[in-house]
Amino acid sequence: KAQYYPITKSIFDLMQFLRDGRFIALDGRNRLMISRLLALTSIPVRIVLRHREWSGFRRTVAEHAATLPSGELRYRLDHPDLRVVPFTHKDRRVSVILKAMNGYDARGKTLVDIGSDLGSVSRGLAQRGFRCIALAADARTASLAGRISRAFDGDLTVANADPFDFPDIEKADVVVALDILDYLVPAEASTEPSSRSLAALLMRMRTADALIVQLPEAASPDQAALPPGYPGAAEFIGFLKHHTGLQNARSAGSTQDGRELFILWRDGTALAGHTAG
Repeated sequence: KAQYYPITKSIFDLMQFLRDGRFIALDGRNRLMISRLLALTSIPVRIVLRHREWSGFRRTVAEHAATLPSGELRYRLDHPDLRVVPFTHKDRRVSVILKAMNGYDARGKTLVDIGSDLGSVSRGLAQRGFRCIALAADARTASLAGRISRAFDGDLTVANADPFDFPDIEKADVVVALDILDYLVPAEASTEPSSRSLAALLMRMRTADALIVQLPEAASPDQAALPPGYPGAAEFIGFLKHHTGLQNARSAGSTQDGRELFILWRDGTALAGHTAG
């Protein structure tokens, strides 16, 4: 059974969301084709039907956001019917990453997103050709991410796994680590690696072409604000280069929340516009 939610302005007369969150246009197909030919990135629609199970899932995602410390998601979700879930920032991380990876042939390459949250970044990169695996250590987060993925026809693999225990890290061509190093970086980050240390995890990436990271919020130029034992940004990049064997690093740009992304890459990796450093 479906529930009805009319919205006033529309380019389509009818838009329906199915049980799994996939959406179909019931009218206005000619206008949809014209929109695609014009390469429009968004169009207004009128939603007239939502399946009861999908409506329940929307409430579940909103309830999940309310349980977070901020009471909302950090970044806006990419599914068009979930963008109403409260969020702090719009999400342009995918565009920053794609710009940094310009020139890299993603076809057939495996990308592992550790700490993928609800999968928006993984999904955006999967749509550009990567075979994406999204890791979520929390079972509830992994379940929500998997359900959202199915609404996009299962365009990525979601795994409920701790990155320390995930066996396929060594097979990754590219690793993405955003909003996760805050939880993985111990105060003694520069000590010898143990089996579950960040250093040991990084050493499992020594065959990867590139690593894209968002530094821990503590790793800032303001050393006075750092807890004892935390490295600054330059020192931490050096730590990453040392343990991954990736010889080069540079800033990739900043996200909507002002945090900087960095890309580390191996000599010989085709990245347009990048020089060694």
